[in-house]
Amino acid sequence: AGLGQMRRLRVCVIILFQAFEAELFASGAAKGNDMAGTSKRAKSEPEVWKQPDGAVMSCEESILVLRENLSEIEEICQEALEDAVLMDVSEAQFREVLHDLVAKLTNPYNKG
Repeated sequence: AGLGQMRRLRVCVIILFQAFEAELFASGAAKGNDMAGTSKRAKSEPEVWKQPDGAVMSCEESILVLRENLSEIEEICQEALEDAVLMDVSEAQFREVLHDLVAKLTNPYNKG
């Protein structure tokens, strides 16, 4: 169940940022970093990943997928923040928008 859920999560993250990534590649802003096999922890990565029942996740493949997703999200958000600030948008407001975006994400696999 853990690996299947992680794959579905990965698909959701890809869909969420697909349009933004396409814009980055079109503008030449993408760095072409291949995150596959990344072993370096993401900046915001917790010490351990936990399953819904609180058990520590031990599947290395799932942890690598989570790490890759976080690294990609961090990079996209950092670049978007930099763009916003360069366009003279309030940094505080942009951070609020990002926070709101995350708060409004829905879990399509919620077991009601």
